[in-house]
Amino acid sequence: MITVEFRYFFFFASLYSYDPSRLYYNNSELQQFEDVECEWPLSICFLMLDAVFSRDDVMVEHYWTIMEDIVISENGLRLVPELYKVPYDKVAEEKLQRGSQAREACGAIPFLWAQALYIICCLLYDGFLTPAELDPLRRRLSAYEKHPPCEVQVSILAETYEVQQELLAQDIQYFAFNLHLLGESEKLGLTGRPLDREIGVLSTSKLYQLGQKFVIFTPQFMDQKRSYLMYDIRILMNEWSSELQYIYSSWNNTSVSGRPLIVLIVAKHMLEADMTPSDSSFTDVHMKASVIGTIKKIATGYIGGARVVMKNVSDFFRTTAVSKLEFYGHNAEDLFFKEEEEAMHRNLPCSNVDNLKYFDNLTFPLQSLSEQLSLRSKAERYSIVYKTSMRHRSIIVDSDDQDLIKLYLSYGKQEQSSPTPTNDKCPPLKRFLSPEKRTSTDDLIRTSSAVSLRSTSSGDSEKKLDTAQMDEMSTADLIDMLIGTNVLDEQASIVHYLWMKKGPDFDTELNNMKGATVRALMEEIYLKACESRNWSLIRLSFGLLKRLLDELSKSVTHLLVRQKQITVGMPSKNEQAITAPKTKEELHEIFKRIYNDDANSYALSQEIIVCLGSLVLTEPRLFVEMFRIRIGLIIQSRRSTGDSTMDVDVNALAPTDSEEIDVEEAENFQFGIWLRHRRIDGALNRVPPNFYAMLWDTVRRFPRGLSINRIVLHWGVTQEMTRREIKFALQVEEVLNQIAQPEYREIMIEALSLLSRMDILLKTDSPNIPHDQSFVVDSILHRANELFVEHNKKMETVVMECCGSGKRCDGAQGMCQYFYDSAPAGEYGTAHYLIKALMDIFILWT
Repeated sequence: MITVEFRYFFFFASLYSYDPSRLYYNNSELQQFEDVECEWPLSICFLMLDAVFSRDDVMVEHYWTIMEDIVISENGLRLVPELYKVPYDKVAEEKLQRGSQAREACGAIPFLWAQALYIICCLLYDGFLTPAELDPLRRRLSAYEKHPPCEVQVSILAETYEVQQELLAQDIQYFAFNLHLLGESEKLGLTGRPLDREIGVLSTSKLYQLGQKFVIFTPQFMDQKRSYLMYDIRILMNEWSSELQYIYSSWNNTSVSGRPLIVLIVAKHMLEADMTPSDSSFTDVHMKASVIGTIKKIATGYIGGARVVMKNVSDFFRTTAVSKLEFYGHNAEDLFFKEEEEAMHRNLPCSNVDNLKYFDNLTFPLQSLSEQLSLRSKAERYSIVYKTSMRHRSIIVDSDDQDLIKLYLSYGKQEQSSPTPTNDKCPPLKRFLSPEKRTSTDDLIRTSSAVSLRSTSSGDSEKKLDTAQMDEMSTADLIDMLIGTNVLDEQASIVHYLWMKKGPDFDTELNNMKGATVRALMEEIYLKACESRNWSLIRLSFGLLKRLLDELSKSVTHLLVRQKQITVGMPSKNEQAITAPKTKEELHEIFKRIYNDDANSYALSQEIIVCLGSLVLTEPRLFVEMFRIRIGLIIQSRRSTGDSTMDVDVNALAPTDSEEIDVEEAENFQFGIWLRHRRIDGALNRVPPNFYAMLWDTVRRFPRGLSINRIVLHWGVTQEMTRREIKFALQVEEVLNQIAQPEYREIMIEALSLLSRMDILLKTDSPNIPHDQSFVVDSILHRANELFVEHNKKMETVVMECCGSGKRCDGAQGMCQYFYDSAPAGEYGTAHYLIKALMDIFILWT
């Protein structure tokens, strides 16, 4: 009969043997069917096919022998039943000794799915079919026929003349950059390929013949309009290395003759410095070294484990794979001469001389000329704008700030009245703002009133916003202030204020130009911030515009297929779990609903998910025993390191630095203060090894279940779920995730882990387990906290500053914050007090 590995918990074939009159059984009754599960012949058919495809003759004969035993002969036909079950009168014997009783066929005979696979197996076994006829694309060959990978051909594109000169100075070959439009058809009404359409790097690593000419496509991950993460040079260089390694290892599986060719673009901004007040030079040594160093590694012929060769495209023409594009009824040659009809109006100001000359020809209102480049005379009005903008950039909204709540409510109404446009095709950007100037020392002196706000805005005296002054400030004054400044941060603060005060669709008519809506100005702020790599403004504008990272959907899928669920939002407000793969539109709706008033969390949460999605592929060991990752708590844990302005620092970090924090939190969990440890572990939902299996045993010992944070984990779940079933783990996670404070959640897990070892710790086989009510696990934690405070009062430790002297402590669930900050082990560790609490409850109490 079928071996035990193919038994499946699909009980109906055995259920009606117990009571045929019942339509269904309750979940709590399922445990009685353990050890008498049904066995499925379908599994043998699949394993037979796998052995044939793998050319494993020994296993083919093995599975063929098994199949001969499980088929049923009827009127000369060999039929495959749906399943085999244990007869009703043999159930007791089977439970005593598993596998001792013969099973009988049940269900549909024949079971069409299994019967079809059996016929295919017979045809393959007798030689009437070959695996090649079932797999014409030869995908099976990649499993056991390993060909030596071919080297990847690389060419470097220099975007501008300045980049060409820079590459020549480093002795790097390049060729000129050329743009082509693709997919547009006026007759068919087609606007071109959607920007969010995913095209793999293997598809762009070929030459395409279009008519009598050949076309080369740049890889899609180089398109920085799809994700601002690609403006982080270190991320982009890592992407270069990983994509080249992927092409190197996967090209032979595509069954395409010829070698791959990838064209990498070097843009001017990749060699420029970030726009920060402390860095006003044209190039940043470290950033340029990262780009130049990566290109030189490619030139050496080896990068990230991949063999590469770098030359001009013309040198690769004879060796590159070629595919042909057919356009019936159209002249393919015409596609090469179509002009760009303002496809990308890169009219945003930058610091080079040519763009400054362009603005010399613009006519500004006389009133703004007298105020240009100076905000001293408007310090009072700008201070209100700046404070409002900075308060609104905070990750966590202060629920006690009634003035800010009123502003949020009005802003929310304006948001609802104007639908957010999708970013499949971004509208052409026009130049509305003044030329951007890097913030220098003179700028900081000129705007000293605004700078001083940075150091005082967090104080209690500056906390309240004067709504009367906000209402009195006219839109014309704000527009004049916007025209009169060329500092990006000042422009962003004013546009952000207009966004909150007037809404995104308000037309400012800046410089007497129609269509200069607040949304269009914010789009320009976003692009300028990306080019200058001002990460705090990038995240702010990205969140306000409700954009979506291109990699988000794929990263969510990477986590989910590895059984790692995700929650977004803050537990104290609204938290939503993502338990199934979502489309880009569905994720967009979820993030807009959860982070409607929190632009920075809207962006940061996406960054964290993208980082975790990449990390789960490269370091899966870090995610062992994790079933649900709470993104909101990860953001919260970053702000709780002791610095009251941590939210601003987190927003200003480059994505690479943010990614390093994620890796450190996931990997180096034995470094740092214990309170932060517990918050990070609680955010990541990290649990000890075999935690869920041991908790399953613990729940079985308590007839009325366990009460965790006033939610009961019933004894019945052990009757409907097995010890290592993921459904049980998710049930436990659902209970634990009702705890808003991550540190309290981790202390709860520590207590549950010790509770599972109760017999060993208490040295007794008969603890006082309550049988009339559920056991409250929280009582262990609060009793341990009491013992901790009493012990530290006697020693007159730092606990005397709060709980030891009767003062109210800021710890979660009314427990001492120093208890959370104690190490788990040791004489004064949390485990010491938790074990003493267990003894008090189960032995000393009667």
